[in-house]
Amino acid sequence: MNGTELIDEVIDYIDDDNLDRTVILRRLNAGLRYISGRVLLPTLSDGHATLHTATNDCKVNLPTDFARELYWATTPNNQLMIYPNTLGMLEDGFKLSSETGTLLGVSAVYPYLYYVRTPTTSTDITIYCYPAFGCMPR
Repeated sequence: MNGTELIDEVIDYIDDDNLDRTVILRRLNAGLRYISGRVLLPTLSDGHATLHTATNDCKVNLPTDFARELYWATTPNNQLMIYPNTLGMLEDGFKLSSETGTLLGVSAVYPYLYYVRTPTTSTDITIYCYPAFGCMPR
């Protein structure tokens, strides 16, 4: 079902042909954004991106559509430990910026993905997360 079909159903259900289609679409999208911000919808769990680390920093920008729930992170060589969305957990066991070497773990604290150990060569990190929910197509 696309946005037009859903709007037609709303108009049929309410039984009022004078409803403004633009207002209905805006309210449907607002409702979907509200729900997707509170419930982990399975079809939204396929967001992924590959991020490129720097050799002089312990963080990289998250994708602009990152919303929440980083649930998988990997490099070409190993799966990374995911720490809760607080830097405290990361800092408890590791010094973020002073240690170099193979990446061990990550923490998503928007707008950055922090990683344990600064790599000596640029490394790709592939992350899987819930992206921000866009708008329903017309």
